[in-house]
Amino acid sequence: MARLSPEDRWDHQPDENGLGLASFIVSIIGLVSAGILSPVGAVMGLIAIRREPRGFAIAGLVIGLLGSIWICFVSALFLAFFGVMGVGLASMVMSLVYTQIEQGLNTLTNASGVIAQWQLTHDGQLPTTEQGTLALQSAGFTGSYKWLDEDDFSIELVIDNGDGDPWTFTAEYAADGDRETLSWRSESGFSHGNWNFD
Repeated sequence: MARLSPEDRWDHQPDENGLGLASFIVSIIGLVSAGILSPVGAVMGLIAIRREPRGFAIAGLVIGLLGSIWICFVSALFLAFFGVMGVGLASMVMSLVYTQIEQGLNTLTNASGVIAQWQLTHDGQLPTTEQGTLALQSAGFTGSYKWLDEDDFSIELVIDNGDGDPWTFTAEYAADGDRETLSWRSESGFSHGNWNFD
């Protein structure tokens, strides 16, 4: 039986590349787990490719890169889907808001018409706060009228469509019915400050 000298024992290189094998295993696991570990496997393969033998290192690198491309593709689809959903949801919310504002403006216009009718039957005089509020309520409006002076009045209306978020619209008018300011707010917090029409 031949004996190895101490130099022969220490000069012998094992035919293994542990990091390359680990890269291959991590890349395979990454590939079957939606690519989550694939970048790790690719980096390990890139480091292990410098050592002999390179077979598992190359396989780990290639599979890791494919898994990394896959996770990037899935992430892009995910972000695009939720981006489109977010834009669609925002557009739907804004459409509802614009509809509510349009309804509020139309209701204010109709309410100011009630005050104009009252003026026609009372020699052009504006009603007092109590008279105007009673006239609006008699016409089916939910809200109040306020006499400011002989040339100005304000109307505050509450519009509740039964969705749990009533809106309050407030406008000031000149005696001839021209709207001077406008503001609105919703119970959920959507609001706009005064718009001046001067």
